[in-house]
Amino acid sequence: MALPWWRADARDWHTLTDSNARFFNEMAGKLFKSKSTLYSLAMLLTGIGSRYLTYGVGWLSKVIKMNAELSNQDLDDNTIYYLNTYMRTYLYRERINVRRSPELMSNVLVILDFLIEKGEVSGYLVRESIV
Repeated sequence: MALPWWRADARDWHTLTDSNARFFNEMAGKLFKSKSTLYSLAMLLTGIGSRYLTYGVGWLSKVIKMNAELSNQDLDDNTIYYLNTYMRTYLYRERINVRRSPELMSNVLVILDFLIEKGEVSGYLVRESIV
């Protein structure tokens, strides 16, 4: 899924269905030690897996929480870009739900705090806009 063979504007693939969300959740829990998992999930969620927008915040926060060393590692190219893009899209569509749900707010803050630790000003600005 993280290979560069997909068209840049591809947002859906007939093989990815809502029932596959469980698979990606399990992979986030099993492969959290690899920084490529964070990259792959972020790329998936901003590309052909955009149908999983609402599930993705849980997957990404799970990987970040379970692998505390990610903050100190050099990430794969464009990981931060894909995380930023995903979070902007997610919060644009789900801002009201995030403010109402403590669990969603917690997951969002894990990702935004990670972006801030990586030196992303946009993470700080987005965090301040929802808190």
